[in-house]
Amino acid sequence: TYHIVYPSSVGQLLGTRETDGLKIYEDDIFRDKDTCKIYRVFVKDFYMAYGDVLKEGDAPLYELPDNVELIGNAFDNPELLHHGR
Repeated sequence: TYHIVYPSSVGQLLGTRETDGLKIYEDDIFRDKDTCKIYRVFVKDFYMAYGDVLKEGDAPLYELPDNVELIGNAFDNPELLHHGR
């Protein structure tokens, strides 16, 4: 079986979360388990960051809270980027 892979949809591995070993890729989408906020992981000005998809702003990726769960990525689940809009 063969699958078509679009190069633009391949996210760069940015790191591994220390608490559970989860591999984090560029354009991953996370949900905060307490507030239900949706965050997207990205690279900005040569540093790894995440940001609330409903607001401007970002924070360094190492500040990503432990209480978030991976729910998808921007390519396979683009509808998650419009959560709450």
